[in-house]
Amino acid sequence: QATSLCDSGADAIRVGGAQGADATVIYEVARSLRLNFGIPVLADVEVRDSGQMLKALLLGASTVCLDSMVQRCEEVPGDLIFREGVRIKLGRPDGTGADGTTFRSSAAAVEMGCAAAQQIDRGSALGYVPLVLTQLRKSLQEVGLEALSDTSKALDQGLLRLELQCSRAEPPQAPKIFPIMVSALHC
Repeated sequence: QATSLCDSGADAIRVGGAQGADATVIYEVARSLRLNFGIPVLADVEVRDSGQMLKALLLGASTVCLDSMVQRCEEVPGDLIFREGVRIKLGRPDGTGADGTTFRSSAAAVEMGCAAAQQIDRGSALGYVPLVLTQLRKSLQEVGLEALSDTSKALDQGLLRLELQCSRAEPPQAPKIFPIMVSALHC
């Protein structure tokens, strides 16, 4: 599927949503696209920390979606409360009630009797994202790589080896591959 998207002119491929098979899918798709098309792969695998981000990048992803990492930052919509001296963000991940009612705020959801998700607030994304990038740089150094651009070469030459340390109980599902048309990927 990724090959046909590239043949049709896709500028990048977003890979994710295959529970239990994300690592293998990212590796195989990224390797194939790197060798045959030179097209970047965007890993959309709901990373929760810099370690998971590093794994996706080491597997060959060109970039990683950070939406699940920054959802607790103050810039993301949701009400903030203080509970026992800790700033908590209230919010439902999808913004809807059990009956499909859409809420403008988490407070409205609580008033209507819907359970709101409570997560410890991470503060501003302006402070959080540089922290994550610093952790990523340190992790790369621990693996023995100087730059992200060295990962594909290290994997291809066998200098970098990734192993599965625990297995999942559920069987892998077919991957979802989404085409992304971008005229320019450089900032």
